[in-house]
Amino acid sequence: MKKVFLFSGQGSQYYQMGRSLYRSSAVFRNRMDRHDEILADLLGHSVRDVIHGERSRSDRFDQTMLAGAAICMIELSLAETLVHHEVMPDIVLGASLGVFAAAVMAGSLSAEQALQLTVRQGQVFERCCEAGTMVAVLGSPSIYHRTPTLRDNSDIAAINFDGHFVLALPQEAWPEVESALRHSGETYQRMSVSRAFHSRWIDSAEAEFKACVRGMRALPPRMPLVCCAPAAALSSVDEETLWQTVRQPIRFQTAVAELERSGPCLYVDVGPSSTLATFLKYQLPPGSPSAIQPLMTMFDQDVSHFQKLVPTFVPVPC
Repeated sequence: MKKVFLFSGQGSQYYQMGRSLYRSSAVFRNRMDRHDEILADLLGHSVRDVIHGERSRSDRFDQTMLAGAAICMIELSLAETLVHHEVMPDIVLGASLGVFAAAVMAGSLSAEQALQLTVRQGQVFERCCEAGTMVAVLGSPSIYHRTPTLRDNSDIAAINFDGHFVLALPQEAWPEVESALRHSGETYQRMSVSRAFHSRWIDSAEAEFKACVRGMRALPPRMPLVCCAPAAALSSVDEETLWQTVRQPIRFQTAVAELERSGPCLYVDVGPSSTLATFLKYQLPPGSPSAIQPLMTMFDQDVSHFQKLVPTFVPVPC
């Protein structure tokens, strides 16, 4: 069974993510500290200290640049720890920002390049784009197409499975969009983001985004590197490809359907909150031979989930 590492993007972050594994795994701790040093040189402060500081997991965490850096650092550290324990991916899949860490595991980027690009793109979005928000909706995307208020004020940013999609919109449009969602009777939840990613409202960042990526030396992927924007494997990682990963809608459902056609997979979610593993539970048909393994969650199950993949792992508190 092929192993697919899943890397999620903005909105999956929360304070205290990875803390229990950081305290119990010397390998994970070493990887986190090493990546944190790179980020500290770029940002002037420790990202690890921010996410593991005196904040509640439920506190809002939506600063674009900091959240992106934290997600990338966590995903790289967790994936590298799995590889250290000989849990190797055959395929990597990146959703939005997750493509940076996925590209490292595929051999296209170095960890330092991925962290640098994450910080730079965050700076670009904060500088060039108006404040925005994203909202996850539990319902069919047909709601969007038959509701003029939604069509006029938001874009579909992601379709994750038949009963789950995401809207992106400017902050100022939120009252109208929320009213339309309430009227429709659908369940919805705002995400922890500060910009309207995967929508027309980030087009103002395109030129600067591409400029910060231009000249980057990326290698061809050594394994299938699937991106959820085109919902296909990437043959190269360049400025246009990376722009499309944040501009075009996330098509997670389509990307997974393509993977399933090639045979059963073990999907290992290396994102901070196992969001993509949750989506898969609703997407894979009953009786599917594929399997799903979440790792990190907001419910502090990191170590027990990790041991399911690495039964020989013995936690050693620092």
